[in-house]
Amino acid sequence: MLDLEIGTAYGLNSISLERQAPDGSYQTLQTIAPVQDLQFAFPDLAPNSGLNHYRVRLNTVGGQIFYSALEAVQYARTGELLAYPNPVQAGESLQLITSTTGAVHIQLYDLLGRLVREATATGTINLFDTSGLQSGTYLVRVTPENGPRMTQRIVVL
Repeated sequence: MLDLEIGTAYGLNSISLERQAPDGSYQTLQTIAPVQDLQFAFPDLAPNSGLNHYRVRLNTVGGQIFYSALEAVQYARTGELLAYPNPVQAGESLQLITSTTGAVHIQLYDLLGRLVREATATGTINLFDTSGLQSGTYLVRVTPENGPRMTQRIVVL
């Protein structure tokens, strides 16, 4: 859900929420016309897994078009684990994104199955410290309090 608040509806014909497609074009998700309120909630019923970019298009009664700044939103489907950036530079924080809002247990394994590091975090976007890790491929396992265990392969440079 993306929330929008405007200062005035004077001179506005319509307001549209748009999502950027992989080819750089924009897809209109919802249009509100006539504009009678100052606060809006725009749902995206089918967001793409991973990074989504949204903007608002304002159409005036005079035919002018104005665009908001792009807003970036990470989205993970239920049971999905996203890791950004991947590959990650050793010492940078790795973002682990899930649809879980409760506590999660994070474990990092090398390719021989040895536990290298573990942590506990809370939230949908959790930062995981990669400082001191050797370059290579690892498996990160996230176990939420309620829900399925998720595993993702990451590369540390």
